[in-house]
Amino acid sequence: MKKSNQETLLIEKLLEKYRLTRPISPKDRDAIISSKRKILKRVLKTVGAFSALYGLYLSLYFAVKKAGIGVILKTLLTCALAGSLAYGGYRAVKAVRVSRLEQPSGREAITLEDIRARYKWVDQIILYNGKIIRGAIISRGASYEILTTRGIVQVPRNQIKMVKPLKTGE
Repeated sequence: MKKSNQETLLIEKLLEKYRLTRPISPKDRDAIISSKRKILKRVLKTVGAFSALYGLYLSLYFAVKKAGIGVILKTLLTCALAGSLAYGGYRAVKAVRVSRLEQPSGREAITLEDIRARYKWVDQIILYNGKIIRGAIISRGASYEILTTRGIVQVPRNQIKMVKPLKTGE
């Protein structure tokens, strides 16, 4: 006889021994179902995992379940989640775009030599997408601001692959 069959027989014998194979009376079944929330709350408090926020969530969960609107609520939550993910994706793409240029207002276009004369250096910034930006980094942080010949470019730091000084004449 295989081991799994022996284990199954052992479990069946235990269930018979403690009379757990008999059906539960409707009265006892209702008592168990109605006390689920209270028992769960007591267990969570015992293990230290209960908080006011979690209690609020459980109250909402059991109220929705008791009202029988779980399927409708799941559908609404799924739609809300899909909408928020789409909006979040839109915002992320909008924030990540590198081509946010500010043209210097009322001034002539500047050259790399003008930038080098003012800041004493010109950097070549290589992005992970392969784009190369030449100019002086004027601000570092979560987003780099780079003065280029076309204006100020803002690049998120996590998109920058490498920064190296640009030699004269390149």
